Amino acid sequence: MTSLSFGQVSWADDMESYTAGDYIGVAGGASGWTTWSNDPGSSEDATITSAEANSGSNSIEFMGDMGQDVVLDMGQVYSSGTVLASVSVKADSGYYFNFQSGANIGDGWALDIQATDSTLYVYNYDGSNFIFHAIIPIGGTGGDWHTFNFEFDLDATENNWHVTYDDSLVASFTNTEASSVSMINFYPISAETDFFIDDVSYTHWPTPKSVTFQVDMNYYEGDVGTLHIAGNYLSKDFMWCGECLAMDDTDGDGVWSVTLDVPADSIEWKYLWDNWAVNEALTEGTPCTKTTSGFTNRFLVLTESSTVLDPVCWEQCDSCSMPAGVTEVVETAPVLYPNPTNNVLNVEFGSNVENMDIQVYSLTGQVVRNMNSFSGTKAIINVADLPQGAYFVVGSSELVRFRETFIVQ
Repeated sequence: MTSLSFGQVSWADDMESYTAGDYIGVAGGASGWTTWSNDPGSSEDATITSAEANSGSNSIEFMGDMGQDVVLDMGQVYSSGTVLASVSVKADSGYYFNFQSGANIGDGWALDIQATDSTLYVYNYDGSNFIFHAIIPIGGTGGDWHTFNFEFDLDATENNWHVTYDDSLVASFTNTEASSVSMINFYPISAETDFFIDDVSYTHWPTPKSVTFQVDMNYYEGDVGTLHIAGNYLSKDFMWCGECLAMDDTDGDGVWSVTLDVPADSIEWKYLWDNWAVNEALTEGTPCTKTTSGFTNRFLVLTESSTVLDPVCWEQCDSCSMPAGVTEVVETAPVLYPNPTNNVLNVEFGSNVENMDIQVYSLTGQVVRNMNSFSGTKAIINVADLPQGAYFVVGSSELVRFRETFIVQ
């Protein structure tokens, strides 16, 4: 029912693991269910029924004349990040539930939800006055299920809280009475009305951390599309989406980047394009990777609020390195044009050079063009029949040495 992954906590209970007649505080105690007096199995406890269900076969039944008072302990006090919660209720009146804010039951009330006389009230109580955030009619026969969704942004300066009822936003407000949540408390407020709850869940996203991702595509052999990044917790909205988080190379230097607010303490991800048609084939066991369910992805533990990652080479953990046979020397840089090219490459020097040996290397270190003992101010190299991709042109004479990169397209 509970999962903890990369700092995110997710919990859900659809009541299907219980048997009709079970006390929820007894059968679900290990999952956080208890009662207001911490007395599972007592008159405060509610039972599982198979007579009603929002999904599956079971729900929790609250009977108005029984004095039930059930608590779901969320395991800790959440005072940062974002909390999402959901509760499905079958009733139009006679029920109440609240979010607690403290470490102990009764320490504080974060938010109250009450349905009375077919009217829904969303409010806080400051000890003297009711602060209403929504008062809406919810008339009906009591025969329908209704779903509440909550989003509490505990990091926002305004402490933004949002309440949705059956897909309609009914309250959006700054909560001046609480900035934390820890439990949900349910009980009937009318002796004449029974109600049922089902499909209770909550998720906590940690405070987002700013991460700048960079991948160097200068040495990729072949056409490069518009790069995207996909991962598990790069965003609260997009999980492994291949076309949702685009990167850019606005300065045209071949290094693609994107900065994201990552709501997790660690992440897995890959670089790709064309909605997964082309994606990294990473090697299992390399230092920057983690293999999960047979998939090897990049992996990073986030310890700082802001991180700028160094550019890495496609499918590598480190920065791009020179192919075998290519020596990295740049003593006098010529001008290469056009670059990219599909016909000839002009290598123009600022002055006359003599007896220079010029080679063109592929990214695998293979010499694909060789010009010996060149003398002059401009070398012209025919590259029309070379496959598309990145290449190195390297020159060396007694006085001048250089290495430059160009693209054949």
